[in-house]
Amino acid sequence: MLVTVEGLDGSGKTTVWESLKEAYPDAVFTREPTESWYGEAVYRSINADDADPLAELFLYTADHADHLSRVVQPALDNGDLVVSDRYSDSRYAYQGATLADSKIDDPVEYVRSIHEPFTRGPDYTIYLDIDAETAAERSGGTNKFERAAYLRRVRENYERLIDAEPDRFIRIDATQSPEAVAAAVERGAFDGGVTGRLSRARGVTLAAEAQHPPAGQHRGDRSSSQGQPAARSAQRTQPAASQGSAQARAHR
Repeated sequence: MLVTVEGLDGSGKTTVWESLKEAYPDAVFTREPTESWYGEAVYRSINADDADPLAELFLYTADHADHLSRVVQPALDNGDLVVSDRYSDSRYAYQGATLADSKIDDPVEYVRSIHEPFTRGPDYTIYLDIDAETAAERSGGTNKFERAAYLRRVRENYERLIDAEPDRFIRIDATQSPEAVAAAVERGAFDGGVTGRLSRARGVTLAAEAQHPPAGQHRGDRSSSQGQPAARSAQRTQPAASQGSAQARAHR
């Protein structure tokens, strides 16, 4: 099973991703952009304000293709749970926003059409919902992807994706503290659908629901060495109204 964690910069994705490592010690944890040479090219573009948006899209796509073939698909073929901090939806939302002023009529659909022939979609996506202004303030605005005006477009694209697949997305109010967001994910987002399917398939339960977590060595990060929709809400709430390389990785 492939579970992804998505949201704007500053929404707390990485904190949630790290907390899930404790709950699912046998899972394969990975992220996009990766730390491969493809991913390093992506990080360079993140910190280049003059990067061509279309060229940048294909850098991200190359990194995704490598990530899928080298990490994600082999783990899935092995029957592992894979949890990825960002995945294809980030491309659709972010690069769709980057290309909004281009000659491409529907950037989101264009980016999706590039991925569809080869990608493997997530089974579930935890979406950390936060408004663009709060996201920009939290992330620090250190690169072009962390500015409020841009993040408003990205958020609109995420809402479009949720509209298209409401059963896949699990919305979490990310305006809470990082600790509260992580607790909400463990308490609610994995309840029912994700936990139920995992339990039936592999006998895995949340650490919070059992005195002892599943046995097995923690595999850690194997990334490379990356009208409101009807999406389910874990809290049943409405949506929340290199030096760059390392720095960019921390934010995205």
